[in-house]
Amino acid sequence: MHYSTGTIFNTNPLYFDTNAKTYSGMSRGPVINTDNSYVIGIIKGNHKDDSDTTYVVRLTTALVNLINSLS
Repeated sequence: MHYSTGTIFNTNPLYFDTNAKTYSGMSRGPVINTDNSYVIGIIKGNHKDDSDTTYVVRLTTALVNLINSLS
């Protein structure tokens, strides 16, 4: 397992970017707000044109409801 910290930028209602370093196998892992330990996103992967920027799917209420409906 790997741990990395970074800054969030390019936010929008469904996704955001971060400069936190990611490694192979981290896709589908959580992004956690270190201020309150809440999961705020799911790592999708690095941008094709910028390997230093990670694309993250924002964890929205709608997404949480979808996940909960599958169980």
